[in-house]
Amino acid sequence: NVAINLAPNESAQGLPPFIQSLFNTEIDIIQNNESSSNLALCEGETYTLFADVPPTSSIIWYRDGVELSEDSMELEIDSEGHYEVYIEPNNGDCPIEGEAYVSISPIPESYPATLIQCDIDGTDDGITLFDLEEIIGEITGFNQSLQVSFYSDVQSAEESRLNALPFDYRNNSSPQIIYAKVQDPSTGCYSISELTLESQFLEPEVVTLTECDTDGIDDGFFTFNLNSANTLVAANEDSNIDITYFRNSEDALLEINQLPSTYINETQGNQQIFARLENENSCSGIVKLNLAVNPIPDIKTEEELLYCLNYFPETITLDAGLGNKSETNYTYLWSTGETTPKIEVNEPKVYTVEVFNTFGCSETRTIRVLPSNIATITNIEVENASNNNTISVLVSGEGDYEYSLDDTEVFQDENLFDQVRPGLHTVYVRDKNGCGIIEQRVSVILFLSMIAMVNF
Repeated sequence: NVAINLAPNESAQGLPPFIQSLFNTEIDIIQNNESSSNLALCEGETYTLFADVPPTSSIIWYRDGVELSEDSMELEIDSEGHYEVYIEPNNGDCPIEGEAYVSISPIPESYPATLIQCDIDGTDDGITLFDLEEIIGEITGFNQSLQVSFYSDVQSAEESRLNALPFDYRNNSSPQIIYAKVQDPSTGCYSISELTLESQFLEPEVVTLTECDTDGIDDGFFTFNLNSANTLVAANEDSNIDITYFRNSEDALLEINQLPSTYINETQGNQQIFARLENENSCSGIVKLNLAVNPIPDIKTEEELLYCLNYFPETITLDAGLGNKSETNYTYLWSTGETTPKIEVNEPKVYTVEVFNTFGCSETRTIRVLPSNIATITNIEVENASNNNTISVLVSGEGDYEYSLDDTEVFQDENLFDQVRPGLHTVYVRDKNGCGIIEQRVSVILFLSMIAMVNF
């Protein structure tokens, strides 16, 4: 029996009532260096609860209030529940108690996978660069709540060592098996699956996508539609191929920094990029794609010429607008169907010529041949005035005309002449476009202070 000495005091009414268990000693039966009675286990995992007590003690274990048959200091568990231990030291000390609330979390599912990469470094050694991150979805069953890290061996994966493999990993053999640790960050439970890395040696094919520099600035840069190269880079592949484009081979292997489908070359005139061909997440080819920007012919694209109708059937010459450039370096297609550098025409209308250089690039020149003609004088009017005589020249025709009175060197745009002296005069009408000059005699007569007109 356990007694409490009250001396030197006295008790007349006896001791107050109390709860005996308040005097019991609490112990940590989990012993995982955490100040908590909660223990989280993963499905299939076992754990040993331990009651560190004197060997003379008697021990009773409970699970959810039900006494268990185990009576030693250790209790191995693999099920969730509320575990308790009651210990009677049998040495006069107060009883000892301990408890643990055990939960069981499921193991996250993971799946074995194979990642096939292209080996394009020119040596058939099976070594290439893998992007491990791209296979994570397949390993986790596309469960985005799970975390994945990769290790070279199972022991490293189980111990979560710091030597996890980088996602941009270069294999050391082909095939090579590495290990993916798939972990639920909320519970810490994990599973490990195998990832097989395989490489296939390929000699990269080289194809060229050529465009003519038709964007209005002849600078060697062009906005390419890379999708238009798909038939070039995948000529020997089936329709299930996915094609993406990258600046360099390393980006193509790791599938990073993908180029947009609309892409302006960054090197003037010619730039090499890389197309990755992929079938169900496996690399089936890397193709070198040359982007070539060829110049277009440097010609004068617009011109207006005049044809004098009065010279018909004489012809004028139309040229391709090359200036001093050699005409033999180009080919031609006129709207008339002719294929020579120059043509002869005698009809006012719009003519075009498409000029092709040795790259097959073309530029179109448009020549507008406008009609002109020598003038036709329809009337010459003389106005009488007491102090001023005037002559008005009226004409018709398709030309642009200027006028002169008695002088073929000086012409004016106005068809009216004033302060004309009496006498015989010659009126000249000249086509500004060079189609000729027409003339007509006119007489201004002074008769008794009156001016009369006589036309010849």
